[in-house]
Amino acid sequence: MQKKIIHVGMADKFLPPLIDFIQEKFSHEGNVFYLYGDESVYGFLKDRGVFFLGKKANNISYFQLLLEMYSADKVILHGLFSSKVIKLLFYNPWLLKKCYWLMWGGDLYETHINSGLSAYYKKYVIKNMGYLLTYLPGDVEYARKRFEAKGKYVENLGYLSNIFSLNHDSDQKHNGVFNILLGNSADPANEHIEALVKLEKFKESNIKIYVPLSYGNQAYANQVIEYGKSIFEHKFVPLTEFMTYEKYQCFLKNIDIAIFNHKRQQAMGNTISLLGMGKVVYLRSGTSQWKLLKEMGVDIFDIEEFNLTNNEKLVKNEINIKNYFSKENFEDKWKSLLES
Repeated sequence: MQKKIIHVGMADKFLPPLIDFIQEKFSHEGNVFYLYGDESVYGFLKDRGVFFLGKKANNISYFQLLLEMYSADKVILHGLFSSKVIKLLFYNPWLLKKCYWLMWGGDLYETHINSGLSAYYKKYVIKNMGYLLTYLPGDVEYARKRFEAKGKYVENLGYLSNIFSLNHDSDQKHNGVFNILLGNSADPANEHIEALVKLEKFKESNIKIYVPLSYGNQAYANQVIEYGKSIFEHKFVPLTEFMTYEKYQCFLKNIDIAIFNHKRQQAMGNTISLLGMGKVVYLRSGTSQWKLLKEMGVDIFDIEEFNLTNNEKLVKNEINIKNYFSKENFEDKWKSLLES
């Protein structure tokens, strides 16, 4: 008998490609998606097993979602960002044994909900979650330490943004300018200002600093732009327009050095693409992605030791990244989850 699997998550840019992938490779009827958030942004097709939660006409109620959870064989939670979903699980704890939490990072490391009833609900749900989905063992360790999570760790590569495509041409030439990528979004977790302070001593060098700011907190983005322009002037290039995935990958080919100053796991899709192209990547040491990449034998650099001399193409990284973050490995992990 075909398994019934429901997916519950936030309407985000990572979901449409994954929905297409799952419906192409696996059972269309057996995988149904229930999403919360803005249904107009990323082109979701509601006639393909995708339903939106809420009170609008034609939306699915959370009570209906609860009934679907009861009848499902597996419930895959794409992030834990909805207080309503967390409450459903808190008051129906017997559902947790068949729940698989695909951790996003922001839901695991968020610091603004540390006390009160919401924090209590969330801690209980995470503690009793049946399965923890990620490819970052450090995130599982953190969940066990902070939330006393008891769930089984299941390795999964998450979203298609984590696949490294073999057709990248990373030998672009750009007239001696060092192109630096700083951060991945207008999320304050990027710690842009702190990183720009570290870069200030190189402001007379032949550099350009590209800063993606089209996605996230726009008030914060404006602060970063104002600060960056005041120090680096024309060498600071804010990217405020949304790029397609293909265009963004072409843009990354021209980057020499990338800096991700996050205190927690974030920007893994960018990190994977850049490392697979042989680019130099600086991270904050001690994060879960730092630990994973070091264990994989990937050469990465500590943001505290930033310099412009580490700019040679790292061929070894290309091989390691291509082997692990491959389409084949991605499909195998999802097949194991959806068909077992």
